[in-house]
Amino acid sequence: MCFLEGNNLKKTFVVLGIVLAIAGLGFSLSYKSGYRIAKSGNDVTLVNTKDIISQAEKAPKRLSLRFIENEKDTTFTLESIDINLSGDNLDFKSVIIDPSQVTYSFDEEEIADFAASLNKDRSPGNTGKLIETEDGIRMTDESECNQLNATAITDKITGWLSSYQGMEPDTLEIDLTNYYLTYTPSEEEVKLQDEYQKYSQFQVIYTSGLSLNADDFYKAGLISLENGHISVAGEEKLSDIQEMLGKKLFGYNSVGETFNFTTHNGENITVKSETYGDYINYKEEAIEISQLVKEFKSCAERVPVMKQSAYSSLDQTYIEVDIKEQHAYYYKNTELLWDSDVVTGKMTKDRQTHTGVFFIFNKVKDAHLEKWNVDVERWMSVTYDGQGFHDASWRNAFGGNIYINNGSHGCINTPRDKMFELYDLIEIGTPVVIY
Repeated sequence: MCFLEGNNLKKTFVVLGIVLAIAGLGFSLSYKSGYRIAKSGNDVTLVNTKDIISQAEKAPKRLSLRFIENEKDTTFTLESIDINLSGDNLDFKSVIIDPSQVTYSFDEEEIADFAASLNKDRSPGNTGKLIETEDGIRMTDESECNQLNATAITDKITGWLSSYQGMEPDTLEIDLTNYYLTYTPSEEEVKLQDEYQKYSQFQVIYTSGLSLNADDFYKAGLISLENGHISVAGEEKLSDIQEMLGKKLFGYNSVGETFNFTTHNGENITVKSETYGDYINYKEEAIEISQLVKEFKSCAERVPVMKQSAYSSLDQTYIEVDIKEQHAYYYKNTELLWDSDVVTGKMTKDRQTHTGVFFIFNKVKDAHLEKWNVDVERWMSVTYDGQGFHDASWRNAFGGNIYINNGSHGCINTPRDKMFELYDLIEIGTPVVIY
């Protein structure tokens, strides 16, 4: 063990005293002059503590909030939005000894009020509502929710201020799009959405190519809005639906159209349909369509309810009556099965036989023709005003020019045996071409 003795010990105390004196002097100068030594890695600098205190005292007026939302960028100072901030522990000594002791006090209610004010003029969002237009029922555009979570924004600001010590960046940046609330539709809005989806998707497509949607039935008065909800009318609107179908539903009615027809002797003529052909039962079709609309049940490849349908085409199975030749023919699948001389109506305006295309719509045995008080054994109706085929026992001759001066009242008089044959061959619906 080695001890310091004599002059060596004395020298040691002298050196130590000098070192302590210099250190004390440095501390005294640092304390009194307002500087402190700040060391960062190998760098040592002097920091003016008066500057620190000055900046900390000015912080309440310097701090600001920057809000970013899409392309909008707005900055507020705390002072401009009435958030009062006061510094605590800003005395000279605490800053020198421990700057982390610097704190600020604020009223959290002021911040909460400001955060709530950010929701002024913002939309809570909606799924739209149903409205009536000239074209039909529409749903207004949805609006997205851009209301803010004011509580979360309050927490963000207060957390920043609570940890602020006067030297950090003096602006808090907040992206408001991160604070949007999530919109949840109400039961009423969900119901409206479902109603409109059914309305907008409803369609009735006919085999003719005609397509009807809900807007067509809205314009016809079958669909309307009542108390903000879609409503479908009842039977009181059937006549309006019939009228609409009558204007739009083409391609099925062939009654009234003209046809090209090749006669028994090969002549090509044009004949007009008087009763023959397809014809829609508009009343029944309106009833069925109304039910589809009521259920918003779409339908594709629809064929309308027909009042009558053509029995066959005019080049396959038909009865042909040639007034000029006073002869009738029956073809089945283009094969001639029957023909006979006949007597048609007298050639006067009130008695001549109607020309055109008709069809057999009734067959009766032992019929009484009340209009002329005549009994016949076989009767087949051709026109709706009473003309048809029947036997004529009171006639002794048929064919030739008898019809010119002694023709019937419009019926096609046929020899008894020939009438019996024809009656047994013909089915209801068979076309009759008279020219």
